[in-house]
Amino acid sequence: MTDEDIDTSDIAPLSEEFFAKAQWREPESNEIVSNVLNLQYRFFVVDERPLCIWDKDIRQKTLKFLETIDPGYFDYIGNVHWQTLSQGDKSTDKESQYAALALRTTYSQALETLFALICAAIQAPWCVPAWINTYKNEELRKLVEKIHTQKSISSLLGVESPTWSSVCAFIFQHCHFENEAQKSAVQAGFAQIWSYFAQDFLDKGHSEEYNSIKHGLRVRSGGFKLSVGIPDEPGVPLPADKMEIVSDSEFGSSFLVKEKIGREKYHIYLKEKHRNWNPKDIALGLRLASISISNIQSTLQFMNGVSEVKFKYPADFTALNQWEGFTTITTHEIQILPKFIIPFTKEEILSGYKTTKSFGVRKIIFVDQEEAANTD
Repeated sequence: MTDEDIDTSDIAPLSEEFFAKAQWREPESNEIVSNVLNLQYRFFVVDERPLCIWDKDIRQKTLKFLETIDPGYFDYIGNVHWQTLSQGDKSTDKESQYAALALRTTYSQALETLFALICAAIQAPWCVPAWINTYKNEELRKLVEKIHTQKSISSLLGVESPTWSSVCAFIFQHCHFENEAQKSAVQAGFAQIWSYFAQDFLDKGHSEEYNSIKHGLRVRSGGFKLSVGIPDEPGVPLPADKMEIVSDSEFGSSFLVKEKIGREKYHIYLKEKHRNWNPKDIALGLRLASISISNIQSTLQFMNGVSEVKFKYPADFTALNQWEGFTTITTHEIQILPKFIIPFTKEEILSGYKTTKSFGVRKIIFVDQEEAANTD
C-alpha cells in the first residue's frame, strides 16, 4: 500500500474512514517496507467460550487498562459510609439506612470486580481488558461456582480441579514473603476471604437483592428480627423469652422477586423476601476486596512486564472469625400452582391487555379430602 493507492487528502490519519478506503496486501517474504501495520493476535477463553483479540499492541493496551483500575474507591466508599453509621445519632436514622444501603450496593460491585479480575488473571492475563469487556454475567458466575466447587476449568493454574488456595498461589506467585510461614498464612487468609466472598456472590438471594437495588431501587431499607421455638402446646405461641433469636438487625432490605408459575411461559407471581446484614461486616468486606483487587492488579502488571509492583495483606486475618454474613427469609403469602390459573396464551394477552378482558378474578375453593373424593 502506498500514498498513491488511495486519496487521503480529506481523511483524518488512522480514522475509521481511512482504513475503510485503504488498499492493502500482505508483504512478500523478506520484503522491506516502511508503511506496515503489525497486527498482533492472542487466543483466550471466557469460561469455555473461545475468542481471539486483535490489536497493534495488546500488552500496551492491557497495561493502560490495568493502570485505570483504582481499588481505593471501594475502601473509600466503605470508610465514608461507615463513619455515618458510627456516629450513633438518632437524628440520622434515615441517613444510617442510606449509608447501609450504599455499603451493600458497593459490596456487590466490589465482588463482581474482584471475581472478574481473578478469572481474567487465570484465563487471559495477557489480554485482561479483552476478557473483562467480553464476559457475560452467567459466565462469570459459572467460573466462580466451578472454582468454589472444585470443578474443572480452562485456566493457567496448572491443576485440573481449582480451589481458592490454588488461585491464591497463582496470584501471589510473584510476591516476596519473609518466610514460608508468612507465605502460607497470607495465602490461606486470602483463600478464606475469597471463599466467603464466593458464597455471597453465588447466593441467589444476594443477586436478587442487588438487582432490586440497582434496577429502580425497588427495595425497602431496614432489617428484621427472626426468632424460632417449639411450642409447648400446639397452636399456642411461645413467649418471647423462650424463643431463640436466629437473626436480628436494624439493617437489611425487603423486596419482591418474580416466580414463574410452573412451565407457563407468560404467567408469573411475586414473592416477598427479606434480608438482614451487618454493615460492619460489609465495610470490612469492602476493605478486603480493595486489598484483593490491588494484589491482582499488581500480579497482572508484573506478568505484563512491570518490574516493580506492591502487594498488600492484613497483619492479622482473625477478624474473619466474626464474619456474620447475610440472612434471607421468604414470605409465603400463597403458592400459585399452574392448576390454579387460566393459562392465557400470548395472543390472548396481547389482544386483550387494553380492554376489559385484561383483568379479572378466578375463585378457587379448597376442599377436604373426603369432599374431593366424592367430587371425583
